[in-house]
Amino acid sequence: MSELILNSNIGCYASPDFSNFAFEVEMTIIKGDIGGIGFRFGNALHTKYEFYVTQNGTVELFVAQGTATTKTLVKPVVSPAVHQGLNQTNIIAVVAQGNIITLYVNSQQIARVTDNTYSHGQIGLYASSYATAGHLTEVVYSNARVWTF
Repeated sequence: MSELILNSNIGCYASPDFSNFAFEVEMTIIKGDIGGIGFRFGNALHTKYEFYVTQNGTVELFVAQGTATTKTLVKPVVSPAVHQGLNQTNIIAVVAQGNIITLYVNSQQIARVTDNTYSHGQIGLYASSYATAGHLTEVVYSNARVWTF
């Protein structure tokens, strides 16, 4: 079990470098706003994809291309697949194969996109407060599993 607590945006990334993979983890937001998966994290600052899920059921995928540039790949939308509220466990997953990225919440596919920005990198978990009126955020992760193709 791993726990991230913060009042800003923080991630915890692990080696090795992954290209084609599936990454699944159980996530419970204990307090605050946002938890999620970061993947294909590069050596340069803020180069990665981030798939996030909020405690109010919103999901989003974006790609960070430096400290000031992000591109939204899946616009924020409330997903009925998300168990909403604090202390609710959600199983979140990303499958990245080539330039196709597929997102899952609780075994339901919620989005599939094609993007060529990054082809490999580290994977990890993160927690964040909302950009405006953010709250101290505590997220607990367990049963993380990774498969490579």
